[in-house]
Amino acid sequence: MNGNLIVNDTETYIACGLEGLGLIRAANYMVMPHLRSGQLQRVLGHIQAPTVPISVLYPHNRHLSPIVRAFVDLLVELMPRVERQWQADLPR
Repeated sequence: MNGNLIVNDTETYIACGLEGLGLIRAANYMVMPHLRSGQLQRVLGHIQAPTVPISVLYPHNRHLSPIVRAFVDLLVELMPRVERQWQADLPR
């Protein structure tokens, strides 16, 4: 697709979709309230976009602090549950 509008901020990108400026592709959790309210509608819902991994980066020459380790462990535990919920909540 060719376009004439370029943004570098997700909220602005979603605002463009809300204003009817074209199709957008955004993470479920970012647009869920707008999908639920009907402000946005899913199109091409039968096409599954590839997932984008979440990475945690830290300097390799530093010891990983217990707080950071606990945070990473929490993410590993919570993300699968949260992701399933986002998928289940999608309007069809």
